[in-house]
Amino acid sequence: MASNKIVLASAQQPIKAELSVLTMSDEQITNHIYAIHVHANDDNVDEDFLFAIVENILKCATVVANNVMLR
Repeated sequence: MASNKIVLASAQQPIKAELSVLTMSDEQITNHIYAIHVHANDDNVDEDFLFAIVENILKCATVVANNVMLR
């Protein structure tokens, strides 16, 4: 089985590793996501803008799902 070593060059750079979601544990997947996406400066998040984007995605997904179910 291939080794799932995670090498993090810095907190701002992507992880260089051979990873397979199918062979990773939930904890490994979570750690991988945090290493890539979580940064020390989380105070700069525009929460209203982020909420608007997620809301828009969910509205569109609901319309698509409803159209698929009606066919």
